[in-house]
Amino acid sequence: MKLSYLLLLMSTSVLLGQVDKYKHRSLYVDNFANILGSNNSEKNLFEFAAQHEITELILYDLNKVNQRFWLGDSTKNQVLADFIVEAKTKYGIKRISASGESGIFFIEAIHPYNVSRKNKIERFDIYNLEYEYWNYPQSVPGGYYCETYLKNAQLKCNRKNSFKYYIQSLDVMRMLADELDHDIKVEAYIGNFKKSEVKKIILHVDRLLVHDYVKREERLFEYVEQRLHHLEDAKANIEISILYSMESRYLGKYLLDHPSFYEAEKKFFQFLNKWDSDLDEHLKFRGFTYYNYSHFRYAENIKY
Repeated sequence: MKLSYLLLLMSTSVLLGQVDKYKHRSLYVDNFANILGSNNSEKNLFEFAAQHEITELILYDLNKVNQRFWLGDSTKNQVLADFIVEAKTKYGIKRISASGESGIFFIEAIHPYNVSRKNKIERFDIYNLEYEYWNYPQSVPGGYYCETYLKNAQLKCNRKNSFKYYIQSLDVMRMLADELDHDIKVEAYIGNFKKSEVKKIILHVDRLLVHDYVKREERLFEYVEQRLHHLEDAKANIEISILYSMESRYLGKYLLDHPSFYEAEKKFFQFLNKWDSDLDEHLKFRGFTYYNYSHFRYAENIKY
């Protein structure tokens, strides 16, 4: 009797673990500057998130919102506070993530917003770094990161210094997050990284969004396997979210031939457990992240 009870507990624990992996979904919200303040657009976003069991929103375009009004001005940022509260209290959103390209933007805009809101439910819960240091053309002379950030930081424009800037931004974000009496997590989007790089990155984040940009089902796990091993070798004790792109050249095309995006999530873990089950034990997988709201809606509209 006791043995049966223990086996039941173990099987229940495994099932709950699988549910936990699937049930955590984040969505990048593009065009947010045009959504914010529009009752209809906000409602469409909230309903979409609820229908797809999305529990976290990652907000792009905060730089454009900051041009409309300084995010740190509590006399003007109520519209953003109202958006966050409605998402959390009416539509099942657990956390709101603020995305930025540099530590400077968090100092000048995102963190001041959080400081200005005394009610914790109105605050951002995650600071998200969106900076592709591995994107070589953008980090060399003439590239976006070179001209926008590296030169201003008096750094030579190359991948090494772009990575340095990435780490410096994460340091700033962590410092700011620790200032408030609010549990703010630090996360970063990451594409193609080296083993030596990720060993440093994991010291600065609570979660990494690892991009898995494919369009064929059989490559869902294969495409990220080596990078997941880099994280395993580094003994990463952080959350890992698999990042799918819903662009038509990637997973958006997958939806044309499959009944639901849920299949891509299940297939990932099926392939993982078939080919490399140790990764499931050694890494802390926490669901999936989707890029982005507009592409996701477009992909589903094509299908139906």
